[in-house]
Amino acid sequence: KKSQFVVNLRNMSLPMLQYMFPGKQNHSREELQQLYENVFVDIINYILDKDKSIKVVFISQAIDNDYEISVRVANMLNQNSVRIEIMDENCNINTFLNTIKMSRFAITTRYHSLLSAVLCNVPCLSINYSEKIMAAIKDFKFNSVTSITGEQLAKKEYIRQLNHLLFDAQPNKNNQLEIYQDKIKQQTENLIDENFN
Repeated sequence: KKSQFVVNLRNMSLPMLQYMFPGKQNHSREELQQLYENVFVDIINYILDKDKSIKVVFISQAIDNDYEISVRVANMLNQNSVRIEIMDENCNINTFLNTIKMSRFAITTRYHSLLSAVLCNVPCLSINYSEKIMAAIKDFKFNSVTSITGEQLAKKEYIRQLNHLLFDAQPNKNNQLEIYQDKIKQQTENLIDENFN
């Protein structure tokens, strides 16, 4: 069994946060950002409490202050620092993909991380912050890829998905993966080139 999972957090704009948390439209960006970060602290603590042998690896890109979000969330975790790793935001594409490949599962708020997890055949929980994410998940139709909305996050309706990732999720073994691999690989390479180069 693989001993790590990856988390890729994105710095959300106010419209993205409002999309994620539709019942909180009158809240400030700072309040919504704090809610967003607190939800991830809860999710990661839940996983690390359930499986004492797993560690979290934060992966981020050098865009939109994603790295700072990862650092803030990591600092709020109530875990032994040995079980927390924050990758350098300037890692190359091979390091990025290899980190995902070596992971039991991924939790992501970035579209290209969702594509990378599918490409690497790693089960993934994608946080829905846009129609683009929902369209990709509907397109993939994989058991190993699931999505959750911000509203579900705010209500803490994610335990079932987390338990599935921890105890049941398996890489896809059907032909669908082969059908999508070339398409995903090209989309991922394009997105990563845009963000890493």
